Amino acid sequence: MTPFHFDRYSNFLMQIRGSKQVAVFPNFRDDIVPNDVCEAYMAREPSVTLWRDELDRHAEKFDFQPGDALHIPYISGHYVKNGAEDVSISLSFFFQTDETLRWSNAMQLNHRLRKWGRPVGFSPHPVGLSSARDVMKARMLPAVTGAGAAFHRVRNWLRGTRTASGASAMVAMAPWLDSPVASMLGV
Repeated sequence: MTPFHFDRYSNFLMQIRGSKQVAVFPNFRDDIVPNDVCEAYMAREPSVTLWRDELDRHAEKFDFQPGDALHIPYISGHYVKNGAEDVSISLSFFFQTDETLRWSNAMQLNHRLRKWGRPVGFSPHPVGLSSARDVMKARMLPAVTGAGAAFHRVRNWLRGTRTASGASAMVAMAPWLDSPVASMLGV
């Protein structure tokens, strides 16, 4: 059995030997996979257990036999139960499209925006509701990531942390380094 989870990619699953049941859930459903959990997963942060028995009513279930194939959409929750045979072999092809890459980047930015905005009650719009907003967020991610990395390097230098070259700065820590600005930049 493969427990309930979702992937960062779209997937074509093909059954080669044995049987299994595959349960696939609708994607972009906050009641199935909460937006903040999905965004944290896209940012490669530790995930939480999502399964609750009441979710099963949303599943579309497929009984797989050799030769069957199924598309599991991007970030669609799913689980697999092997059949009665002792061996079940399947093959998965994971892939990204321009759109799913854009959604992944927008979700990573949303994850940062949620962390930054939480103290003031700000929560970003979920990905998948507005194509224009998703494009804008995806394009902003590299700049925000770069700004956070630069701030992190300056903060470590001012705190006297050894840099990659081995040099150590002996500067007193400035109070603003532990301010909301540092938190906003993800450092």
